Amino acid sequence: MTTTAIQFTCPDELLKRIDDFCAENYLKRSTVFCQGANLYMLQAQIPIYLKKMADSMEKIAADRKISEETKKDIDDLYTFAQMLGGNFN
Repeated sequence: MTTTAIQFTCPDELLKRIDDFCAENYLKRSTVFCQGANLYMLQAQIPIYLKKMADSMEKIAADRKISEETKKDIDDLYTFAQMLGGNFN
């Protein structure tokens, strides 16, 4: 995976909390920011995937079969659930 250096402003109080956390847990500041951004993006996508799931279920109920498109949507939902931390094995 490639990385890109970025620069942004952050409130001093938040930065101190992050730096203290990093020191206590032997982490880099960038790790905390990247993990935080990833969690934020996952959370923001939850309503989108719930809508896809509802649409897929409605389509299966109406058609009484699972189309290739619906199978792909279900696979996408499964992948998203795994990203959220689900262990479905």
